[in-house]
Amino acid sequence: MALPPTPKITWGASFVNTWVFPNAIDMPVPSFEIVGAAFRSNSGLRDQWITREDHLLSFIAGHVPKLAAYGATGLSDANGVYAALLWLAEGNLGRYFPDQGSGSFHNFELISRQIERQLPGGARYRISMTIRDTDGTAFTSAY
Repeated sequence: MALPPTPKITWGASFVNTWVFPNAIDMPVPSFEIVGAAFRSNSGLRDQWITREDHLLSFIAGHVPKLAAYGATGLSDANGVYAALLWLAEGNLGRYFPDQGSGSFHNFELISRQIERQLPGGARYRISMTIRDTDGTAFTSAY
């Protein structure tokens, strides 16, 4: 049986920085929300309802090291996980690659994130995240 793929996120100006996950994500939950807005025409004769589907992915990135180790990006590295989360929290876009070895990705924006220590002393961290695909492409449960 094949192991689940290990993802990565590229971020920064022209997506030059890379956050390599230490392993596959935990508890991926793809979902969608229908977002709508109502408008009244200038003549007042017709209402218009415009909707879009937001595709979300909630997951946990576990075992994130404090400093880069075993090919994974560290939380405290100069262009590490914390810097990526700050960049994304400012409303900037990132690219989520479900499998770091493939070229397919989702352009996304960060909806929420939470960082917590996974091991005493801060050697490893868990990061809970929810991201929204900005191109209208659905995430699958395989991610």
